[in-house]
Amino acid sequence: MLLDFWFTPERAAEPDRIRDTWFQATAELDAALGDHFRADYDHTAAGVYEPWRDAPQTCMPLIPLLDQLPRAFILLFAAGLRHGPSSVGNRQ
Repeated sequence: MLLDFWFTPERAAEPDRIRDTWFQATAELDAALGDHFRADYDHTAAGVYEPWRDAPQTCMPLIPLLDQLPRAFILLFAAGLRHGPSSVGNRQ
């Protein structure tokens, strides 16, 4: 599911086009990433997905999961701090 989200073009008619989304970071995109993949990130950080490192097919999702998604989560956290601690506490 992560790879589909990451690589599927926004416009199905343009399958080789790089997703514009990745070059236009928004709070909405960060929130969507958090909603869809925060639990997977937490599982990865806890070592649950450690066996995924053993094969290219299962290792590939770890790259955006461990490299790109934490950036979105940090931005969400920082945005929450700007709006007060209660907004961060409400985000799960």
